[in-house]
Amino acid sequence: MAIEFEGISKQLSSRVSDQKKSFFKKDIGKDSTLFLLSPSDIGVMRNGGKSGARFAPQALLNCFSKMIHQNTQTTKNFAKRVVSSQNSESQNFIEAQKKSLDGINEILLKELGACRNIIHIGGGHDHIYPFTMGIIQNLKLFGKKKIHIINIDAHLDTRTDHQFHSGTPFRQIFNDEENCAIELTQIGIHQYANAPSNYEGLEMKIIEMAQLSTLSHQELLNLLEKEIPYQNDTLYLLSVDCDGLDSTCMSAVSANNHFGLDKGQFQTIVNYYKDKLSQGSCIAGFYEFNPIFDDLGQSSARFLAHILDQLS
Repeated sequence: MAIEFEGISKQLSSRVSDQKKSFFKKDIGKDSTLFLLSPSDIGVMRNGGKSGARFAPQALLNCFSKMIHQNTQTTKNFAKRVVSSQNSESQNFIEAQKKSLDGINEILLKELGACRNIIHIGGGHDHIYPFTMGIIQNLKLFGKKKIHIINIDAHLDTRTDHQFHSGTPFRQIFNDEENCAIELTQIGIHQYANAPSNYEGLEMKIIEMAQLSTLSHQELLNLLEKEIPYQNDTLYLLSVDCDGLDSTCMSAVSANNHFGLDKGQFQTIVNYYKDKLSQGSCIAGFYEFNPIFDDLGQSSARFLAHILDQLS
């Protein structure tokens, strides 16, 4: 049976005008979301992990961009800026982190007033270091005095190694920043995924996966309200290391989680962050997603694109 294709291509291409990709602009606009991109996995490999996370920003934004934009009659749009380089990090990792921080500072000073949400996409979790330091150094621009990092992860990422990598960022943050009150809550941690030294020398709240696995939806909400209450002088930063999610819903990571957060638990945490803590301005980072290990249907990428849509 012959199939008539005349005009089909034109008809399909006309759908692009409704998709989010048509609302990515060079200049950031009012009430918009700014995506900061770190397409490098040098930090992951320095930590003994698999390569591939450098493709995460492109893979996630490709899925996100194909979604229908629900705010076509508003000023809400999107912009993206690259703040890290695979080549620079391969040559001098420490200097590359400093350069990334300088770039983030420059972007925040120039464009923070215009955007509502800032979402950082790595790359390895090492990129949370320059991102967080940039936020801390510009807290006054946000009108805040303190920062509270909410990290979803199987690992504490507080290794004591002298050669920095994707497993050291939070210890770096605490060691380098002495003038800002920092709180850190780690959610989904496994004891068997952390060396004893990871727990030493830092003050942080730890909510282990063993505890979370027994909680109902309401009990999880009650726990979040108790451990992470909203404070008006505090900026809340949501950090998502994708290997904090269970491998049944997030296979596309370097180190699959034996028993991590399921979609429902993760969604509950994201909703609590957005509805109770962000106060309408989401500051978040997504790390360690490795599209090389995703399935042909891009199941993991599509799930994360759904979360990006909620936070933007």
